[in-house]
Order: sequence, then C-alpha cells, then structure tokens
Amino acid sequence: MRKTAFLAVAAAVGVGLYWFPPAVLQAVLHDYLCICLLAYVTLVLVVSFLLPGQEVERVDPSGKAVLITGCDSGFGWLLATRLDALGFVVFAGCLAPDREDALQLKKRASPRLHVLELNVTDDWHVQRALSYITEHLKEAGQHHSGPTQFN
Repeated sequence: MRKTAFLAVAAAVGVGLYWFPPAVLQAVLHDYLCICLLAYVTLVLVVSFLLPGQEVERVDPSGKAVLITGCDSGFGWLLATRLDALGFVVFAGCLAPDREDALQLKKRASPRLHVLELNVTDDWHVQRALSYITEHLKEAGQHHSGPTQFN
C-alpha cells in the first residue's frame, strides 16, 4: 500500500508537469527549483514516517553462523563485530588476516568470531574456507547435510 500510494503521487506530479507549457515550466522551475525540491523531499519524509512500515522479525542468533567477506576494513569489519556482539558465530573472511585491521578484529571479538584468509577470486581460498567452516560447524553440532533453504 505504501509503495502504491507513493508511486501514484509521483506519477500524478510527473503527468502534471508534462502538460505545462514549456515557457511556464522554465520560468517556474528556474525561480523556485530549490523550494520545490525542498517541499518534495519534506513531503516524502513526512509520508514515509506517517505511513506504517513493515515490521522486521528479529533472528535468534543462537545456533546461527554467518560468513562475511571483506572484513579487512569498512563495512565488512563493522558487520562482523556487530554480529559477533549480537551472538552469531561469525566467519570473517579477510584478504590479509595478518594486517592491523584483521588483528584488531581478532582482539576485539569473542571466541565465536573466526578470522580466516579469504580471497573470493581464488578457488583454492574459497575451498579452504569452506573446509574450515564445515569442520567447525560439525564440531559445534550445527552442520546438517542437504540443501539449505533461504527465506
């Protein structure tokens, strides 16, 4: 419902602007472009806050494991530390696990976080990471054979 209402308003505005004479549009947009943009952004923000959003169901981290690539720095590093703090078993793939950021990740994390060397463009690295993760999950009793379903 939320997307439909937003698309209907956007389409109505777009069709309305299309039928204005070009000279009128140029004069109005030239002088009031900033005001129009500000009003549009404000309207979108107000509507998005007033309409009810979709509730997100939280996942229970117990017994769940996640593999994150690119944990040397940036988003991957932050996501690995956050998911570790939430209680997930985290396999943090780093291009160079002996670098300072990867070492800091090891130091800050709980025993649930495992830093492993992973270059996703190298098949050997991927196979080695898969073997490590599979072995670790078998030992922890979290491995199951068969296809995995993602909801």
